[in-house]
Amino acid sequence: KTEASLLLLSVIEQSGDDPITSKRAAEAIRSGDSIQRAEEAYALLAERFPADPSILLSLVQARLNGGKPVLALETGHRAQRQFPDSAEIKAVVVSLEEIARLDPSLPGISFRERDRR
Repeated sequence: KTEASLLLLSVIEQSGDDPITSKRAAEAIRSGDSIQRAEEAYALLAERFPADPSILLSLVQARLNGGKPVLALETGHRAQRQFPDSAEIKAVVVSLEEIARLDPSLPGISFRERDRR
């Protein structure tokens, strides 16, 4: 699986301005390999295609699935700044903020912030 994922990552890198091929490669990685590889793929896509909100949403989901809720929330905030009119992004950010509010033990939160919660 890892070898196939590395090949698919290279497809993303070499696809240039073709978001369809790149998204298909990322989806194949997500369905067939580790969460970490899926996060790598969507992070690479987010760099290549910054005007596509669906890619940022996929990156948020990959980071959340990978046990990185704080990083997922940061990515969600970035997406919200880039696409302030997107109801879908706004809903995801609201959900992530609610998760963070309810779970003060999340990794990546400072001791001071944990104590405040």
